[in-house]
Amino acid sequence: MKKFLTIAAIAIVLPLSASAANKTHVNGSAATASASTRVINVLPKTKHVNVQQGETVKFVVGDKSFTWHFDTLRASDSFPLSKIAPAEIDTHRVRVYVSPNPLYHGG
Repeated sequence: MKKFLTIAAIAIVLPLSASAANKTHVNGSAATASASTRVINVLPKTKHVNVQQGETVKFVVGDKSFTWHFDTLRASDSFPLSKIAPAEIDTHRVRVYVSPNPLYHGG
């Protein structure tokens, strides 16, 4: 019985920890501003932004900014900019659309 409970606990915890790890890095990672290849100014009227898989972008929102490297798990993806922005930056409900990078996919 003890062995069964141990296996059951591992079976429950392992997928949860893998899921948490994937959510942390699913859209890429923070980067330094000097690593950016372009700048996107996010205005209150901005509804969406387009980036490419593997691209490093500096986002400027008012007087604040952050830089992100889009190392996505899927060739194309979309998600709220707020998911990757620092909490103190109002992203105005902007959505990010990530397109495939032809260098990664032979296109």
